[in-house]
Amino acid sequence: MLKREGPQQWIFDECKDLSAMTFRFKGKEKPRNYTTQVAGLIHKYSLSEVLSGPYLMSEFQPDLITMVLDKLQPDRMRIFVVSKKFEDKTNIKEKWYGTDYSVEDIQDSKIQASLPELIKDSAMTQLWFKQDDTYLLPKACINFELISSLGRSDPVNCNLMYLFVSLFKDALNEYAYDAELAGLHYGLECTIYGMSVSKLCYYISQYN
Repeated sequence: MLKREGPQQWIFDECKDLSAMTFRFKGKEKPRNYTTQVAGLIHKYSLSEVLSGPYLMSEFQPDLITMVLDKLQPDRMRIFVVSKKFEDKTNIKEKWYGTDYSVEDIQDSKIQASLPELIKDSAMTQLWFKQDDTYLLPKACINFELISSLGRSDPVNCNLMYLFVSLFKDALNEYAYDAELAGLHYGLECTIYGMSVSKLCYYISQYN
């Protein structure tokens, strides 16, 4: 949605106001943890902004947002794999802690194999599919993202959406109990875009 519609001023303003409120009413923290956190922030912010930098947003920069968004591509990702099975296959030693590691490019074939496939794209729906080729278990994970601007259009609709989700989950408690015992789980949550519905089950039960 961000790529399709581009950066929006109203979203920035909303995040700006929420962050400013969080900073203004920020509670006290443990001195030891707080000083460690601030010391790390000195590398990112000037001394005059080191306390407020992580919270206060000053300028809307759509070009910068678009530039960062354009760089979020599969061929730019970095994956960390930590396992003892690579113990004798490393060729670099970390300077300070002496940790052994290796760095190598990710093959394009692996990137493509890990991406879901867009099997339906219409004005109302996008349907993505990814076949499990790792665990090879008879399970399916189904996720629906229901996007609507009405749920966040005003405080009344926002509260109505939360109320609907709470009542819907409460109504399903008795029905879902037996299903969970059989290995079928579901989730229904409010999101900033609308609602999300998830279902984890054995692949045969998804048709029921």
